[in-house]
Amino acid sequence: MTFLRALLGATGQTLRAALAGLTVKPHSGHPVFPVTWVTPHIAAGPAPVSAAHLEALREQGIVAILNVCEELCTLADTEEAAGFEVRFLPIEDEGAPEPDALEEVLDWLDESVWRGRKVYVHCRWGVGRTGTVLHAYLLRRGLSPRRAEHFLSRLRSRPTSYTQWRSLRRFARRNPALTVREAAVEPGVADAMTPVLRDLARLVQEVERHVEAATPGISPEAFADAPRCGRDHVRCCATPPTLTLAEAAALTAAMDALLSSTQRDELRQKTSRGSGVPCPLLHDQRCLLYEARPLRCRTADMDETARLRLLEEVVADTLDDLDRRVFGLLAGCTPATSPPCFPIVEVLSGRYVATTFRHVACGLNTGKP
Repeated sequence: MTFLRALLGATGQTLRAALAGLTVKPHSGHPVFPVTWVTPHIAAGPAPVSAAHLEALREQGIVAILNVCEELCTLADTEEAAGFEVRFLPIEDEGAPEPDALEEVLDWLDESVWRGRKVYVHCRWGVGRTGTVLHAYLLRRGLSPRRAEHFLSRLRSRPTSYTQWRSLRRFARRNPALTVREAAVEPGVADAMTPVLRDLARLVQEVERHVEAATPGISPEAFADAPRCGRDHVRCCATPPTLTLAEAAALTAAMDALLSSTQRDELRQKTSRGSGVPCPLLHDQRCLLYEARPLRCRTADMDETARLRLLEEVVADTLDDLDRRVFGLLAGCTPATSPPCFPIVEVLSGRYVATTFRHVACGLNTGKP
């Protein structure tokens, strides 16, 4: 199945890349436009002001740009026209971002890193405003203000004005340092999630066998053409599903693997505009990710009694174990309760990533994840 291939080929995420294991490179070594790699997925530097600079970023694997340069007001459009995913947060020179706007940008940065995208952060010269955003990112990743400052001391990018330092002191009070485990400067992309996705794929196969067995009078050959929600009708799409943490990770991987960048952008725009009713994946009376649809959607055509029995007896315990394994990869510890679930709108928009990290951070700071 296409869905299973997407799952089995997907890479996962982990927070186990601790600060001590990271090395900041002075320069990437590119002959035209070298950047500084702050983490394996976040680079920083000055504004790319020519087509050659933008091409150099692409050659270094960068696919997204966080532009915080207010005075070069048309540069964000140029970057976007060059094919980059761009987040524009205009900050005046020597200034600091508004708290709410900063939180939104850090949510986006978390999501980008979670998906394995390399992001370039810049202001005009890659110093004060760039350093302020990077410092805030490190604080939200769980570093103490002193450790964040020490980490950035190896970079050219660092806060330079009183306004910027005052903003960061306030931000640090809202984002205390982790005390239960080693802070990690980015979630990273690793193979650790692959076994979880593989086990979820096996659970999907088992559910499909139960759905087939619950459809009497249909041969295995004919079952492939039996009416299924999301392909032949859209009755279940009127109520968008809620996904567990493991399902959210799998759907995200499948979305990146199966949809074009244009389709992903359209989905995010759709989820930002409405409540998600009907399901945002519904397009021309068909599910855009039919092969990767959640378990609830796969069982929608079953008799309700049989469906609930299947979910309780076959799915619930295995899925809870998978969710806990995903949480463990993120937090480095076992959750005391079941991890959170997410509306599909939050999953498709990427907001579930920030929700998960906040849940992890809050739990780790209290000692009860």
